[in-house]
Amino acid sequence: MINITDKTIWVVSGNVRFTNTPEGLLLVDFQRNMYCDLALLAAAVWLLIEWTPAGITVKEIVDLLETAAPLPRRILETETCISGITGPKRVRPETTVARVRG
Repeated sequence: MINITDKTIWVVSGNVRFTNTPEGLLLVDFQRNMYCDLALLAAAVWLLIEWTPAGITVKEIVDLLETAAPLPRRILETETCISGITGPKRVRPETTVARVRG
């Protein structure tokens, strides 16, 4: 079981922009020249973090998701902590990401 009583505050990097995709969100960090695809639940986690500029704990995220998602709390805890991220990727020089706005 994941310990979500940690008081670590999560915040969004000011360098990251996002756009909606059919599967969730696409995050782009232009400074690091990287992007990351987020599945639907991970996208919800990202938006909760983004909408809380002062920061938010994992427990607070799970509490909010629990009111909206018809999933057992232990699944929400696990998925929140692993974020469902497919992994950051480097943007190839020929790839354009100009359509992304945040």
